[in-house]
Amino acid sequence: MSTGFIKLSKDLLEDEMYFSERFTRMQAFFDLCFLASFGNRTFFKRGIKVELQAGQFAKSEEELADRWQWSRNTVRKFLSELQECGKIEQQKSRLITVISVKNGLLVEQQNEQQIAQQNEQLTIRNNIDNIDNNNIDDTKKKKERKEKVKKEKDEQFEAVWLAYNKKGSKKDSLEQWQKLSDEEKERVLPHVRIYVSSRDRSFCKDFQRYLRDKIFNDVIVKGNDTIYDPEHFTNKEEYHPMTDGIFQYWNAERKCLMFNGYIDQLNDGYTDDTRPDGAKVAWSMYEWIWSSQKKQWIKQND
Repeated sequence: MSTGFIKLSKDLLEDEMYFSERFTRMQAFFDLCFLASFGNRTFFKRGIKVELQAGQFAKSEEELADRWQWSRNTVRKFLSELQECGKIEQQKSRLITVISVKNGLLVEQQNEQQIAQQNEQLTIRNNIDNIDNNNIDDTKKKKERKEKVKKEKDEQFEAVWLAYNKKGSKKDSLEQWQKLSDEEKERVLPHVRIYVSSRDRSFCKDFQRYLRDKIFNDVIVKGNDTIYDPEHFTNKEEYHPMTDGIFQYWNAERKCLMFNGYIDQLNDGYTDDTRPDGAKVAWSMYEWIWSSQKKQWIKQND
């Protein structure tokens, strides 16, 4: 005796040969299997809700007689025989007749459908897990980036705190530091180095007051010379060189840096990439103009 199963697509119901002639008894039984639902479904009949479970369908004897090209009596007798041998079960009411197919082939197909549904649900769960894992990874990366930024900011504060020789309250200084913008924080360290070195420690304000009053925005003057000008960093178009009052100092009338030394040894606080175009230096009886395009000093007169 042969065992096993084959799959038949319900697309056969649309084939022109399917209803081309009167059904045999086996064709009618196969048709019942085709009509049976492979999942729970709901529909309305004359405004009344009808719920069907897997393996069930709802058809009247008249509808089946028309499908199979049989008489209604033949359909009734055939369905009774199937019910007696346990292949179907009928539930009749005034509204509709529900037929449950008990055939093993249908059960196997239902099992396969359940497996497919389970696989689909498993795929959905896996996708959800992947999304959750990605979200966890993103959250972890954001946390790591945040911690990295925080660490860098902490290191930045530690650098300026040490450069200021730890004068004042570190706790209060940190609170003032955290109120500054990122741009302001970048300006503190270069100012602090010159500020601290230009005066006795006793004349330096406590660091928390230095930050609170934003002293880092002030020009630092020593004697008659400007040794640090914050505009050097904020005003990129104007030339604000560093001076020491000895070898290089600013001439306000000529609006140029007076320099005693060799031009290639000039230390005005700029690099070749940051020095403003047109910066002017007086050296060795000549004026020299900076060319950003050529990245060199050009002598102006003989």
